[in-house]
Amino acid sequence: TVFSGDADFLTIKYRIELTYITLLSFTADASGASAVNLRWSISADEGDDILGFNLYRRELQGGAIHKLRIQPGDVGEASVRENYNSPLQRDNLPEWHKVNNTLITGTNPYSYTDTDVIENTQYEYKLEAVLTDNKGGETLGTTTVETGIPAGFTILRLYPNPVSDIVNCILSVPHSCEIEIAIYDISGRRLLSKEVHIENKGESEVSFGIDNLADGVYSLIMSNGATNLSRIFVIAR
Repeated sequence: TVFSGDADFLTIKYRIELTYITLLSFTADASGASAVNLRWSISADEGDDILGFNLYRRELQGGAIHKLRIQPGDVGEASVRENYNSPLQRDNLPEWHKVNNTLITGTNPYSYTDTDVIENTQYEYKLEAVLTDNKGGETLGTTTVETGIPAGFTILRLYPNPVSDIVNCILSVPHSCEIEIAIYDISGRRLLSKEVHIENKGESEVSFGIDNLADGVYSLIMSNGATNLSRIFVIAR
């Protein structure tokens, strides 16, 4: 606030600093079943006001996203903005979870790969610009993406890890097949093995008892005769 004038009158002037960042594009593309590539660009002359970016993600569990928009015709010719914190927009969606551990920096256009996603799932991403001079952050926009299902022979998940008695493996196969599962210690010795018949293509789950193995680090190797896949797991009791 700036004060000016003399003893007869007082003029008060208010200075309002606008931190409106123009988001030119924000896209999310699935990279296979377990990664999402995010790309965005801003107006070239606005980068000096930005320290970096944060990305937030939430899983969409059915239902449409409802966004309350202010149309340009409603308030003069103001640009369309969205209130992402409005309870009218939530539609019982989950909370946002921050994707990046450190501030995302780089050059315009920007990019980031999120590898903490699961297959065959729809996600919504929110982009936030962190501004200079303690001006806080500004939400720039959102985008959605759906991850795919692996087309070939793939280990999707090994759990629990660490494990105490039974290790479970979720895999994806392109067709009915025979799978051999073997467990090796860190020296390469083959300790346990078994064969499993997978009846249907797509996702299947198999379990392996490891009660007789000591605590330590092991490799689970799965083979369909043409491809060998491996995952590391830890036994801890």
